[in-house]
Amino acid sequence: MLKSIFIQDFALIKKVNFSFKSGYTAITGETGAGKSIMFEALQYLTGKRTDSSIIRKGQPKAVIEGEFICKNDSIDDFLASNEVDRFPSIIIRRELRITGRSRGFLNDTPVSNSVLKDLCLMLFDIHEQHELLGILSASNQLKYLDNFAELNGLISVYSIAFNDLKTLQIQFEKLTEQERKANLEKDYFEFLVDELDKANLVDKEDIELTKRFEFLENVKDIKSAFNEIVETIENKGGVGVLNSVHQLVSKNTKAANQYEPLNVLFGRLKELEIELTDIFQEAESEMEEIEFNPNEKENIEDRLDLINSLMSKHQVETTEELKAVEISLVDQLNSLSSMSKQIEALEIEIKSGKTDLMQKAVNLSKLRKNAAQNFDKQIVEVIKDLGMPYAQFKTVFDELKELNTKGLDSINFMFSANKGGDIQELSKAASGGELSRVMLSIKSILASKKAVETLVFDEIDSGVSGEIAHRFGKIFSRIGEKCQVLAITHLPQVAAKGHHHAHVSKLITDDTETAIKYLDDTERVEETAKLISAEKLTNAALENAKQLLKA
Repeated sequence: MLKSIFIQDFALIKKVNFSFKSGYTAITGETGAGKSIMFEALQYLTGKRTDSSIIRKGQPKAVIEGEFICKNDSIDDFLASNEVDRFPSIIIRRELRITGRSRGFLNDTPVSNSVLKDLCLMLFDIHEQHELLGILSASNQLKYLDNFAELNGLISVYSIAFNDLKTLQIQFEKLTEQERKANLEKDYFEFLVDELDKANLVDKEDIELTKRFEFLENVKDIKSAFNEIVETIENKGGVGVLNSVHQLVSKNTKAANQYEPLNVLFGRLKELEIELTDIFQEAESEMEEIEFNPNEKENIEDRLDLINSLMSKHQVETTEELKAVEISLVDQLNSLSSMSKQIEALEIEIKSGKTDLMQKAVNLSKLRKNAAQNFDKQIVEVIKDLGMPYAQFKTVFDELKELNTKGLDSINFMFSANKGGDIQELSKAASGGELSRVMLSIKSILASKKAVETLVFDEIDSGVSGEIAHRFGKIFSRIGEKCQVLAITHLPQVAAKGHHHAHVSKLITDDTETAIKYLDDTERVEETAKLISAEKLTNAALENAKQLLKA
């Protein structure tokens, strides 16, 4: 139940800190005093989108805080799943800033608006005047029936299975599209793999071939250089360098032995002779080994052209990268086979998921249809108690062509208020006042299920009067024995049936403010009398008020 609400700088409310009582509290006050504003503030606890115009003029932000007492395992599970500490009570705070931004807190833990919305659906239910149109919505009608049948747990399980199946179907469609595109490229990939495979690439082959090609390009000059070395060192047709050095050393050996500096030079000449001999032999050997095959150069050129062409095609710069491309292409081709297996597995899983989902949907439908009979019966009983003795109400089912998040059912509330009248869709058969009575009937029977512990009504009794108003009050009182009811009303008959009576007033000081308080017995008689006499508080009105409060 709603234990208390704190509101600061919200619309006409400067500051209100009010504690609510259990049972049925009737809330009255003159028009414009701020009754509905208080419950609009309560709506902002549900994560309602911020409207900066609602902030009290001249203030930077509005603060709304609600404290709830709730002993419910599902609430505990919800708090745990959202990593929120469990306090003795549940405290929701919302800060609305003039900038349009807002912050939400749950037990002093920052949370998103969606978390607040999901939690508040379990804590309280607010009925506004415009909600009467909501009863005409097929989705809302199904929600009311499901709440009555206490199917929300099964629906949650079904919804998870539905979303899981939808995820599988999305994966299947995505994978199928990938396979379709891949198959279009399969032949081309196979061609590329075959082309690279036939190229028989070797790591760093392009580097080695380039070196060999450059050698063959210059082989004649290289061989000529070796030949010139050989001929220069030992010229068989004349005097070569080696022969000249040898003769020089032989001819002057005696002189060298006589003078040490000359001997040193001739020692170096002997070393030169040995080095020239070695150079001559090595150059001659290298020259003999060099073979020039014109075909080899052409073959290398062709090979390099192939490699460079492949590099250009695949936008790489080395043979190692080309080999990596080949491996990647092979993997993609192999993945086609793997993709087909994945698709087959998904098809099997989807088929099984559809069967399971349909079984869950059929079970839900069966439970709904069984519950609908009792639902209709109880609605009629309450509607009759609200002054429509000949009313008819029936829930009509229509099976959907495709499953949705709630199953395979679409329902329509059928209604007739008059004796012998044809039962028609609620939207066509009920007036505004009759819609109010149907809505109250639904809220009344749902209260017995304790789906939430607090029901809030904002002038649901609009458009009724007299005996029907008296019966509205009795039903509020009856509901209040099962859960907390807060009802804004202008009707004395409805207010008189409250277990408690709270009054909202407008205070005018430097500016306009809203205040709320619970009335004592004397104040309650006077306030009820004011509702009766409207303009002037008369003795007759006071007596009438006392009688209403005793009834």
